[in-house]
Amino acid sequence: MKYEFRRELAKQSFEEKIRKVGELIRLARSVKHQRLRGSLKGSKTMDIFMSERGREREL
Repeated sequence: MKYEFRRELAKQSFEEKIRKVGELIRLARSVKHQRLRGSLKGSKTMDIFMSERGREREL
């Protein structure tokens, strides 16, 4: 695990970490049940990923 990533993770609250794990579990279930065609662009998974990226940048 990269040092920067570990440092960012350490700064997050426990509740935030749990929320992210829950969201990853939901995503894993939804991706498991849908067929991935070529690209994830425009999919629910990509939308959630981009929103999480935006939240991380705000920190």
